[in-house]
Amino acid sequence: MHDVGDRNRSLEPGMAFVIEPGLYIRPGVLDTLPRSRENDALIEKIRPAVTKYADLGVRVEDSFLLEESGLRRLSAAVPRTIEEIEGFLRSNHSQ
Repeated sequence: MHDVGDRNRSLEPGMAFVIEPGLYIRPGVLDTLPRSRENDALIEKIRPAVTKYADLGVRVEDSFLLEESGLRRLSAAVPRTIEEIEGFLRSNHSQ
């Protein structure tokens, strides 16, 4: 979380905020895991995927506005599922 403003202030109508979960593939992180049988098995299992997708990052951002009537997702028209994103990339929108 960043740019949080006043952590003690409750959200109020008229306020906007973003939720932005991310996934970042950093191979070096595997080397920082404590050595244990469980971690070694995990590393062996996921290393091929980590190598394949090394240094890839994906972040899905959703923007919201809190209104008197409830929450409105401002980014509702933006594709967010795999199918929607792949469809968007196949369309003329990507040109």
